[in-house]
Amino acid sequence: MIQKIGKYRILERIGRGGMGSVYKAHDPILDRLVALKVVSAESDHTDELRARFFREAQACAKLSHPNVVTIHDLGEADGNLFIVMELLEGDELRQLIARRTVTHLEDKLPLMIQICEGLEYAHEKGIVHRDVKPGNIFVLRNGQVKILDFGIAQIAAAQTGLTRAGLIVGTLQYMAPERARGQGGHLSDIFSVGAVFYEFLTNRAPFSGDDPIEILEKLRTENPPRLAEVEPSLPAELGIIVERALAKDPTQRFANLGQMRAELMTLRRKRSEDTERLRQNVQGRLRQLHELKATLETRLGGPWADETVFVVDDRAPHTTLESVGRDTTSRIARLTELLSRADALKPALDSGLAALEAGDFDRAVLELDRVVAEVPEHALAAESLREAQHHVAERRQRREQIEAFVREASAAYDAGEYTRCLELLAWVAEHAALDTEPAEAARLRTAAQAALTREREEEAARREERRRASESAGRARERAERARQVAEWSEARLDQAQLWSQAETKLAEGRAAIAGEAYATAETRLDEARQLYERAEAGAREARAIAREAQAAAARRADMPGETVKPGRSVDDTVFNSVLDHRHGADAAGRISPAGQDAGPHAGAGHREDVTVHGGAVERRAARTHERDVGHAARDPTTADLAVTALRGARAGGGRTRRVRDLLRLVDGQLGQARDQRAGRAGGPGGHRAAARRAGAAARVRGGHPGTREQGGRDDLRRRRHVACAGGAVRR
Repeated sequence: MIQKIGKYRILERIGRGGMGSVYKAHDPILDRLVALKVVSAESDHTDELRARFFREAQACAKLSHPNVVTIHDLGEADGNLFIVMELLEGDELRQLIARRTVTHLEDKLPLMIQICEGLEYAHEKGIVHRDVKPGNIFVLRNGQVKILDFGIAQIAAAQTGLTRAGLIVGTLQYMAPERARGQGGHLSDIFSVGAVFYEFLTNRAPFSGDDPIEILEKLRTENPPRLAEVEPSLPAELGIIVERALAKDPTQRFANLGQMRAELMTLRRKRSEDTERLRQNVQGRLRQLHELKATLETRLGGPWADETVFVVDDRAPHTTLESVGRDTTSRIARLTELLSRADALKPALDSGLAALEAGDFDRAVLELDRVVAEVPEHALAAESLREAQHHVAERRQRREQIEAFVREASAAYDAGEYTRCLELLAWVAEHAALDTEPAEAARLRTAAQAALTREREEEAARREERRRASESAGRARERAERARQVAEWSEARLDQAQLWSQAETKLAEGRAAIAGEAYATAETRLDEARQLYERAEAGAREARAIAREAQAAAARRADMPGETVKPGRSVDDTVFNSVLDHRHGADAAGRISPAGQDAGPHAGAGHREDVTVHGGAVERRAARTHERDVGHAARDPTTADLAVTALRGARAGGGRTRRVRDLLRLVDGQLGQARDQRAGRAGGPGGHRAAARRAGAAARVRGGHPGTREQGGRDDLRRRRHVACAGGAVRR
C-alpha cells in the first residue's frame, strides 16, 4: 500500500473501484483527515488527459452544496492523479439498499429529495455527473446525502479513449439509453436518478441481466415492472414520478430535477397529511378497542387476554399506521362479535352459576361447558367451570373412596375385626352425605355393632371365668401350702421322703401352671400336692402314735415284778424293732400299714442294716443295738421318741446329717443311762461311773456346747464297742 501521496500520509484504504482507490489520509498542514481518491493509471497520462482532469476537477471544486461532496485539493504525484475530498462517515446508498436499512417511505422521501437537490445544483452549474448510481451516493449518519465522483467517469473515459470512440460512459444498469449511443446530457442524469430511486423503493434494479448486451437490450426496448406491482404499499403518485423519470424518450422526462424534486416534495406533504389523518383515525380506533376490551372484561369476568396492544406516537410512519389501523379494525370487529355472543349466552351463564352456588355441580358443568365452548375467552365461565369440574371429580373420587372403604369394612367384618370395621364405617359416615351413604354401610354397621357387643360379652364371660379359675387355683395353692406346712411340722420330709418329693413336684407344677394362667391344670396339680402332703403328714402322725404305744407297752412289761428276761430276745427289743419294721414298710409303701402293729417278734429282722449318711458319715445303728438295751430304753417315752426320730432320719439317708448325729448321741446316752441304772440296782460301782459319763455326754448334746462335738464322737466310738447283756454285765 502507498505510504504517502504528495503531502498526504496514507492511513488506510477505505474503498476501491474501477476508476481507482480511495484512501483515508492525513493532511499535515491543516491537521485534518481527508479522503484521497487516486485515479487509475493503467496507461500513461497524456497532457490532454491531465488538462481535462484538472479542468473537470476545478469545475467540481467550485460546487458548494450540502448534498455535494466538498473537494479540498487535486494534483499529481509520482504519475498518479488524485483528488482530495472531505472524509465522510456513514454508508453508501448501495449498502443501505443491500441491508434494507431504510424501510419506510417517510424515511426514503427525504433522501430522494436531497439527491435531486444536489444534482439540480450541479446541473445549474453546468456539470453533468454521467455516472449516477447507488455507489456514488453517500448517506451520513445524520441522514444527509452527499453525491460523489462528479466528472470522474468522463475523465476515466477520456483516459481510455472511450469518448472518442463514442462508446459507453457510466454503469450499465443505471445508464440512460441515449448514453449507450454516446449522447445525452443532464436528462441522462435524470434517467439514472429514476433508476436509482426504483431500486431504492423496491430493493431490486430496474434493468438486470447476465451480460452487458442483455442489459443494453432491456434499456433500449423494455420498461421495468410498475412500482405498484412490486411494492403495493407505495402510493400511485410515486409510481408516476419514477416512471416519468425512466421514460425512454428524453423529452418525456422531467425537464430538470427541480420539477422532479417539486413532485416529490408535494408527494411528501400529501403523504404527511395523509399520515396525520391516518394517525388520528388509528388512535380513535385504538380508543374504541380499549373501551370494547374494558366492556368484555366486565362481561367475561376477568382480564382480557388479547394480542399486543399498539401505541401510536407522532413519529409512526404511514405504513405502520396503515398496518395498525387494519389490525385494530379487525380486532374491533372480533371483539364486537364476541360481546354479542357473550350477551346471547348470558342466560346459560346465570343458570350455571346458580347451579354451582346450589351445589348441583353436574348441571353447572353442563351449562358452563356450553358457554366456554362458544366463548373460550369467557374467564368467569371458564373459572366457574373448572370449579364445578373439580367438585364433580372430588365427589366422584370421594364416592370411589367410600366404596373402597365399605369393601374394606366388609372384609374386616368377615375377618372378625369388628372394631376396625366400625372405624372404617365411621369414616364413611363422616365423609358421605346422608343421601349418598351406601346401604351396605348401614347393614354392615348394624351387624358389626351386634357382633362386637356379642364379642365383648363373651370376652367379659371369659375374663370372669379366668378370674374365678384364678381365685380357685389360688385357694388350691393356699390349701396345698398349708398342708405342706403342717406336714413339715410333722417332719414328714424325713419320715415320708417319697411322698414329700412327689408333693413338692406337684406343687412346683401347680405354681408354674398358675404363672402360665393354666388355672385348671394348676388346681389339679395343687390338689394332688395337698393330698400327698396330707398323706405324708398322716403317715408320720400314725408312725409316731404306733411308736408311743409300743413304748408304753414295753414300759409296762418292764415294770411288771418277777418277769424273766429271755437271753436271746427281750420284749423291749421286739417292740422297738416292730416300730422300726413298721416305719420301714411305711416308707416303702408310701403309708404305714395297719398290719405293722400286729407284726411278730421277728417281723423286722430282715431289715436291720448299716447306712452311711452323706456329709456326716453317721452309721445307722438300730440293727446292732442289743435287745435288752432297747427294751430298757423303751421304758422312757422321751428316749423312745428320740430313738425313733434318729433312726427314721438315718434310714432316710440324707440332708440332715448333724441333727441325726446329735439325736443318736442323745439316744446312746439314754440307753447308757438305762443300762447304768440296771447295773446300779445290781450294786456294781462301775455302773455308777458309766452312768455319770453318759449323763454328761447327753447334757452336752442337748446344750449344743461347741467343744463337745469331737469328744462326743470319741465317746460314740467307744460306746459302739460295748454291747449290753441280759444281766447288765459289760463285755467287749
